[in-house]
Amino acid sequence: MTTINEYLFDADGLSTAIILEKIKNVKGLPLCDMKVSDLIFYNKEPIYRGCGVYVFKLKDEIVYVGSCVSRSFVERIPSHFDIRGVGWFNSLLRTIRKSILKKDVPRKDDAFLLDAARFAMSHMTVVLVNFIEVNSRELITRLEHELIDIFKTKNRKPSLKIFNLVVES
Repeated sequence: MTTINEYLFDADGLSTAIILEKIKNVKGLPLCDMKVSDLIFYNKEPIYRGCGVYVFKLKDEIVYVGSCVSRSFVERIPSHFDIRGVGWFNSLLRTIRKSILKKDVPRKDDAFLLDAARFAMSHMTVVLVNFIEVNSRELITRLEHELIDIFKTKNRKPSLKIFNLVVES
């Protein structure tokens, strides 16, 4: 049984089915409560390596799946909340604005991303799927694409359907 403060688990050695169940069953960390330290420490312990897949949830719906392979959670997740229209890593806000709030996002208009940021902070949670193993790049990428396809997330890209990564051991 998950507790309200669970938002991170290590994926090393877990099957995709178990990862899916964990993501579905954990509430996640409310974005309105998230601090930078929550992306560095979990239950007062450091999050090693801090690379993996992250999931933004709206209640029980998986809205957005992303990954950190060359950057850590603490570097990547805050960049989703860049409210500048010229920002290039604020795809979560653009997705919320277009798919949930049903409003078009002019490319260079900052004001259009503010309501998406407010919505995310008020209603959404994040779940972190951490990979401790150093050579997990292919596994992280494959899991991200599988989750996007399985959950049919708002950030789903049609080109992901043809992505077929084979990991050799």
